[in-house]
Amino acid sequence: DWMKRKFEKAKSMEEKARLLKEDLEAKRKQLEEEKVKLMQKLLLVIKEFQVLSISQNYAKLLESKISVINLHIKGSDPKTTESLRKTKERLEKMLKLVQETLKQP
Repeated sequence: DWMKRKFEKAKSMEEKARLLKEDLEAKRKQLEEEKVKLMQKLLLVIKEFQVLSISQNYAKLLESKISVINLHIKGSDPKTTESLRKTKERLEKMLKLVQETLKQP
């Protein structure tokens, strides 16, 4: 390759050392730039994971609340459970929205 030919044409050890150093510096710079790009990608993936994780935890919380309300509804007089039923319906709508969000790519 180009660097190898240049190295072989170098006349002194100092010139060869300088060429090797320049080549190593160029490679180091290239690797550093690649590292920065990979770190940026990693941060994006971490943020996406955090959003999904929070949404999953919120979905579990909603499911738990719905379950508790169901227990109250089953153990109560049907005449007194209207507000519980409305709350349950609202929570189920919220849960459906969160679950749909989690399904999106």
